[in-house]
Amino acid sequence: VDSSVIRLDVRKELRDGVTDEAFLFRVIRAAFSQRRKTLPNPLAGALSMSKEQVAGCLEACGLKPTARAEELTLEQFITLASALKEAKNG
Repeated sequence: VDSSVIRLDVRKELRDGVTDEAFLFRVIRAAFSQRRKTLPNPLAGALSMSKEQVAGCLEACGLKPTARAEELTLEQFITLASALKEAKNG
């Protein structure tokens, strides 16, 4: 039997670039809700946006519109969430 000990440190402050943590987590949850789908599909439905708007935000962030949630890093999700929020409110 092998065992390991891990340590998780919870951050008190927001990560650089995060202006709305709740919206970021909403985007991440929506992205992974339909894991094998490309990102415009689940994000458009969850955020009440068109697939074209979401695809435009992806491209503005330097991401392919055919990207899937599991391909993005946390930093890319932060950038995408910021772009989506601006497009949604703008």
